[in-house]
Amino acid sequence: MLSPTQGEPSAFLAFHMYKGMDDDPYFQWVEALMEKYGGRPHFGKMNKLDGEKTKALYPKIERFHEIRKKLDPKDVFLTQYMRNLLF
Repeated sequence: MLSPTQGEPSAFLAFHMYKGMDDDPYFQWVEALMEKYGGRPHFGKMNKLDGEKTKALYPKIERFHEIRKKLDPKDVFLTQYMRNLLF
């Protein structure tokens, strides 16, 4: 339900910068390009996803929320990063 490849033919592209370089302009460009083509970023990599963008990109997100809440009713595994990403 959270796979970037869910429901359609996909390819993975990796974008990197040298440590210490000003990466913000580069990654802004990458993000705009990927959004243009419906790209879904890897959750474990730098991204600007929030709950609204995640909901738009992942059609099965509501089902994921139902399962997550059932398996983790006390939100033990819901980190701040995941809160920002999912809500």
